[in-house]
Amino acid sequence: MTKRQARVRIEVLLYVLLAVIAAWLRLAKLDWPPLNDVEAAHALTALQGTSDAAPLWGEVDAEPSTSSSYQVLTRLIFQLIGPSDTAARIIPALVGLALVFIPLLLRRRLGMGRALATAWLLGLSPTLIAASRTASGTTLAAFGRLAVVG
Repeated sequence: MTKRQARVRIEVLLYVLLAVIAAWLRLAKLDWPPLNDVEAAHALTALQGTSDAAPLWGEVDAEPSTSSSYQVLTRLIFQLIGPSDTAARIIPALVGLALVFIPLLLRRRLGMGRALATAWLLGLSPTLIAASRTASGTTLAAFGRLAVVG
């Protein structure tokens, strides 16, 4: 095994380890704590138009503007697995997990070490973890912005 092959294997191992840690931080107990008022407004907006929407609700007046991509993707999840706190947060959590690996797209520009370090910083960032565990379109917007750069 050459020195370059050894470096690549270590890099792959570190990315796999990062994937496991980042997934655990974003997906473990996704249903806790219960949705807050803003998250519930986003989730109820996404729930409109599904078979689980109660006819007595009428139109949900969500004070915060909701992300169209969050609404569409979460509505699909609601239709597939049913509405729940976990279902309302799963799309932002998965997109937040994917966001961690955006530096891989920039590996040529950043270099192997910098891309890996950036991925670890994104993976362990408390702000990004909190955003990924929140039922809103924040992580979807961040992913879109960074994917355009990559």
